[in-house]
Amino acid sequence: MAGRVLTMQKNWIGKSYGCEITFPMADGEGAIKVFTTRQDTIYGATFMLVAAEHPLVMDLMKGKPRENEVRAFVDKVKNRTK
Repeated sequence: MAGRVLTMQKNWIGKSYGCEITFPMADGEGAIKVFTTRQDTIYGATFMLVAAEHPLVMDLMKGKPRENEVRAFVDKVKNRTK
């Protein structure tokens, strides 16, 4: 599946050129890799938002005081039609 997606992306009309940037996690364990076409604006980045549907959210919330609230929010977002 990934190979097929990469082929579609490489053949995309009006494709963008940019770079991948790796942001270390605040606790020092792991990192998040992102693609940007505007690496010149990265110096102003003060925080990062991860989509509620991203698997990393479930990992980050485990054992935290608000885990149940986050889980409920993620479930709510996943069930939206828009």
